[in-house]
Amino acid sequence: MGEFVAVLLGRIENTGRGLAAARHAGHPYEAELHLAMLADLAHTAREYNVALPVWVEPELCARERAR
Repeated sequence: MGEFVAVLLGRIENTGRGLAAARHAGHPYEAELHLAMLADLAHTAREYNVALPVWVEPELCARERAR
């Protein structure tokens, strides 16, 4: 795995942890910020054909349904 992919996946995982913490703390605005960052990171991953962790797509689909 190249450095770019490793850093990208690390940022996705960190964003997921931040999202979970924001939800647990009851901070919907902060959770939305994490979801927006996750969407941006997922877009970048798709552009470079990087496989996303399995938990990402359901989160992004749920975000779209909530809109």
